[in-house]
Amino acid sequence: MPDSAVQAGAERVFVTHPRVFSFSSRSLASLRHPYLPLALAQAEADLAKVKRQFQTKAERLADILTPTGQSFQFEEKRWTPVGFMLDTILFEDQISVRRDALMNATNVVRETESLWSRAVEPGGQISREQYVKLHLHLYDRLLCVSDPSLSALIATAIDEDWRLDNIDGADGIAFSTFFISVLEVADNWIPVRDPEAYATFIAHAFDGLFDCEPAKSDATVDEDDWGQVVESIRSFSMNLTGVPVIRLRRLASGGVVYERSAVA
Repeated sequence: MPDSAVQAGAERVFVTHPRVFSFSSRSLASLRHPYLPLALAQAEADLAKVKRQFQTKAERLADILTPTGQSFQFEEKRWTPVGFMLDTILFEDQISVRRDALMNATNVVRETESLWSRAVEPGGQISREQYVKLHLHLYDRLLCVSDPSLSALIATAIDEDWRLDNIDGADGIAFSTFFISVLEVADNWIPVRDPEAYATFIAHAFDGLFDCEPAKSDATVDEDDWGQVVESIRSFSMNLTGVPVIRLRRLASGGVVYERSAVA
């Protein structure tokens, strides 16, 4: 894997779109993985070329995201070390302080509670059916495509995210997991770590989905919820014992390089 390819991925995760939530366990087609916005941009750029004009955006995106494709396999190898790099410092101050500020921001909490109150079902959970509905809506809004050529890829990505979010195999997911999942998606699609930007994303990402449905719950966040929220984040942090990772090293000239370290 060329160092330049890994560095390009690291620059997105740490510089241009700095992440505060882990993505290493997500598939490349997941709404939480940084490759998906890049794949979308690549598909749009390819369509501007004469040789690609016979394809729709959805068809080109499906080509890019097909797991058997050579470029997809290259991307998997590129993003694995970048994901490990983020996981190794996920709870250090420079990231955890920003994450805590987002999670405790009044506007972020308020918008997430509002969304939960409209999406939650009897029993106080989000069922798999509702989970899929929410995700399909987001794929449609964020990718701006709705085409059968992407259906199978998106369905597989949603299934994988459901398996990770519903790690206990319950009938639905609780507020704590829902809260984290919404923030993870926002974390991947906005370039700044400003609570107002997250709150705005959450407020508008689901426009039109629940317009005709009244709120189903007076959702509030109590101390038990927050304890589960924090534990949910930690459960997504991978055990990196013995795994080679890539770390950032600052040069005397002021530049940076990304290099393979000793085992973590």
